[in-house]
Amino acid sequence: MLHRAVWPAPWHSENRWVFLTENPSVAAAALNGVPGTVRLLCTVGTPSRTELDAVARLAAAGWRIAVRADFDCAGLALVRAVLATVPQAVVWRMTADDYTASLHPAPFEPGVLDADCLGETPWDPALAAAMRASGRPAYEEALIEELLADLRRAYPSPTTPASTLKMCTKATLGLLTGRDETATAAVRPPWSS
Repeated sequence: MLHRAVWPAPWHSENRWVFLTENPSVAAAALNGVPGTVRLLCTVGTPSRTELDAVARLAAAGWRIAVRADFDCAGLALVRAVLATVPQAVVWRMTADDYTASLHPAPFEPGVLDADCLGETPWDPALAAAMRASGRPAYEEALIEELLADLRRAYPSPTTPASTLKMCTKATLGLLTGRDETATAAVRPPWSS
């Protein structure tokens, strides 16, 4: 059924954010800790191609996607897969600062992080570096209060560090403005507009 799902467009006055998380514990906490309507999708682990395509159709209908997962190899792969499928999606509390905050105190005893499978974190290069330096995974549950606050606000964290600004070339900006430029410029994240 999911492969045929057609999503309605948001109303003009409606908050357009849909949050995507990896862990059912975040969804369970949202059921009890967030009043009213919460637009939260939970992949319960690595999303399938069908799930990714459904999220892409959701974005194509006009919804804005904020994605997050655990700070481990699978979690980073999930975020990269969503960003590759829905390039206009934004990361949600997935920075080096968020990772560091997730380490202390950790609700679970973390194992050892396999640094060989981490890959890169283009939305915040400092994140992969911090994870390699620490050698420990961290889990979404460590940020549960912050995540619930974002869900109550129905908006991704407004305090995302400047290091997560999406970078693009002025040539890309030129496509939008009709000018041809080649230097690099920072683009404000969608939640800042």
